[in-house]
Amino acid sequence: MSGGHSRWEDVKAAARRKASRAGRDPIAEARAADQAAAEAGRRKAADVGDPWAEPVDLGVSIDPGAPLPHLLADGLRAVLVFQAGLDPDPNWDGTTVTVVDPADAAARRLSWIVFEGVAHVSLGGPNDEAQHGHPLYAAGLRHYQAHEVHSSDLVAEMERRNRVHPHHRPEAFQSLRHLIIAFHDETFDCVSRSWTSGTITTSFEDGLVVAVAALRTGEFAAPEGRP
Repeated sequence: MSGGHSRWEDVKAAARRKASRAGRDPIAEARAADQAAAEAGRRKAADVGDPWAEPVDLGVSIDPGAPLPHLLADGLRAVLVFQAGLDPDPNWDGTTVTVVDPADAAARRLSWIVFEGVAHVSLGGPNDEAQHGHPLYAAGLRHYQAHEVHSSDLVAEMERRNRVHPHHRPEAFQSLRHLIIAFHDETFDCVSRSWTSGTITTSFEDGLVVAVAALRTGEFAAPEGRP
């Protein structure tokens, strides 16, 4: 797996040099500075009415290293399945990585989200190394977390395109919510009316079987004998 984007590495390196002279924690300082920059970007964009990305709690965790998101969608509903955040290993010394193969039969903790009333959905770039090139990075978008986009340009453009419809209703777009999840290797982008979420312990293969059923019913039901 890749090792974080270059800008974040530059920030950490600069923080290490500064902190080493003062005996402080360089990583903690770098994270604090990055969080402050993100919050300042959100306030600046919101003040002028531009789109901005607010971190949002979806009720599920995201593995920062190998979330392996899988997306199923039709014209009205979407189901997203990915590896949940793992508990830290107290014996890990930082010299090894765990390779996760979604094709193996091992049961793992998976997060799932079912989106209803989907008007747009995509899963692709940028990855974490290019996240700072995303248009919303300067307005608060950050790695390995979910965000709700306020004053969304995408929703506004969708409403403009629909004005040619003979029964166009602008108010129908006001209830749409724009969500972005910045995974390790992909960015998930969705405009929908609502979503539900949860976790399941099963293999990816079995989890995706459940996801196919959830695409039809909207209910993500665990396989028999699984929590």
